[in-house]
Amino acid sequence: MSFKVADTAILPVDPDTKPIIIMHGLLGSKNNWNSLAKQFTGKRKKKVFVVDARNHGDSPHTDVFSYAHLAEDVKYFLETESIAQADVLGHSMGGRAMMYLALANPHLVSSLIVVDISPVGVSPTLRHMSGLFDAMKSVNLDELSGQPLHAVRKIVDKALATAVDDMGVRQFILTNLKLKGKQIIWQCNLDSLQTQFFNHMINFPQPGEKTYGGPTLFIGGGRSDFIR
Repeated sequence: MSFKVADTAILPVDPDTKPIIIMHGLLGSKNNWNSLAKQFTGKRKKKVFVVDARNHGDSPHTDVFSYAHLAEDVKYFLETESIAQADVLGHSMGGRAMMYLALANPHLVSSLIVVDISPVGVSPTLRHMSGLFDAMKSVNLDELSGQPLHAVRKIVDKALATAVDDMGVRQFILTNLKLKGKQIIWQCNLDSLQTQFFNHMINFPQPGEKTYGGPTLFIGGGRSDFIR
């Protein structure tokens, strides 16, 4: 499966260095990492690719969704770009996808950076995702079509407040609202995410007894409960 990618090729890079592949978290997009990707390129002279995971951003929608599929998408991208090995970085859902990639295909991963997630489901936030998905789907976007996007975001923000107390998190979720013609839509594939989250995403599956022994860094937010 192909997906949309942003890269930093316009900046000078060292052709002998391995590129960095970055994947965002659940309900995010490649746009979350654009500014940091440019900084990585400028400081490390590495080429950086930031991908939209399937069912997110500008990438295709599909009913099939799991960490194994996300990892396979990255593997396919590396193969189509003739990249023999890369440093991979993932945040949250993307971090687990990159962990799976490193375990299933260690020869493709020169180093692994995982941001604010672990293989262990310790966060109670994961158990509350059903309420968030329900709140997002409860908004009748058809009734809001024709209004300016900024006005729609204010209305939807109020609707989400019952399920999400944190304003920063709500603002992050609202980046998924997009104008398509005159219609307001959720850019993410909300139906597939809701259906597959508890089946395939809430727990991290070990791909057999495989291990990854390369350089690995886990980074956790100071107030986050995703890593303890």
